[in-house]
Amino acid sequence: MLFVPLPFVVAFFLLFLLARMIREGGTAHAIRPFLLLIGGTAIVSIIIGLRWGYGFSSLQPVMPVLASALPPLTWIAFSGLASENRWSARRALHFLPVLLVAALIPVAPALLDGLIFTIFFAYGAALLWLGARGPDALTGVAFDRSGLVHWALITAGVMLIMSAAVDLFIAIDFALAKGAHVPDFIAAANVLNLIMLGIAASIAGPSQPPDESAAAEDTGPAGANDEERAIADQIEKLVVEKQLYRDPDLTLTRLARKAVIPARRISNAINRTRRESVSQYINGHRITEACRLLAETEKPVTAVMFDSGFQTKSNFNREFLRRMGMGPAEWRCHCLGQDRIGELVKKRQG
Repeated sequence: MLFVPLPFVVAFFLLFLLARMIREGGTAHAIRPFLLLIGGTAIVSIIIGLRWGYGFSSLQPVMPVLASALPPLTWIAFSGLASENRWSARRALHFLPVLLVAALIPVAPALLDGLIFTIFFAYGAALLWLGARGPDALTGVAFDRSGLVHWALITAGVMLIMSAAVDLFIAIDFALAKGAHVPDFIAAANVLNLIMLGIAASIAGPSQPPDESAAAEDTGPAGANDEERAIADQIEKLVVEKQLYRDPDLTLTRLARKAVIPARRISNAINRTRRESVSQYINGHRITEACRLLAETEKPVTAVMFDSGFQTKSNFNREFLRRMGMGPAEWRCHCLGQDRIGELVKKRQG
């Protein structure tokens, strides 16, 4: 019976994700880093299977080079959601550690373990630092998906740090037990990390609108000043009068362009006056619109979802339940009436 190592199964799964992303999003410039990331994880998984499943020891020098390329590629892909979505000379510098790994293989292989651990840990920590700034830091992501993509970002950071821990264990096992436990440990740990990294990339990849630049984002402390209140009022007027919340592809970058106000100032103003992120603020307007449509029309819930600016049923149901305490269908059955709708609108307008 033919033995098929688990890493090959993982590689097949990752290639399936890659094919689905290409089919749904094509090869648009905005998602190319994510396509490369998933493709790279699949290749690494195949090499792991050949090395530890079939004993292709000749592949050993290739593994550290390809593996060390995953962390910078992960950073480039996810940080592109919060900065200019273009390859540049500065981003190419992130691959200098990969070149260093390749250079050390023939001359100082003993240094590889420490270097690879440092690469994985450093980029994992950088992703967690970016994630700690909240969903509004992902200014190029549609508000409807910012929460999910933020989760994918955090997951990717954790997976890189876990991979660093795996590499450290492998180095220790080789030193103490001549690598006796490496094959089993790789199958149980590294393979899981590759799966989760691929899933995170597949979630985040389609979320970035093409040809969209973005500004960095910070969340400030509570307590708005007059300028921030004025900005919040201006954004409220723009969002309501133009019904911008109904645009499913609306991002903080696009909102900033329409308002001619830097994204950071918009986010700080909303954070401090509304006590919520910009994505939560926009989704709040969408839920208010959904309530109005559910009460005043006989449109199906799915049609209401799209008309109010949501793209996916899961996000719509989650936001609706969080704000209204029940699902949209149940809310319609109870039919709160026009007075309650008016209260919701007034509440959203502050």
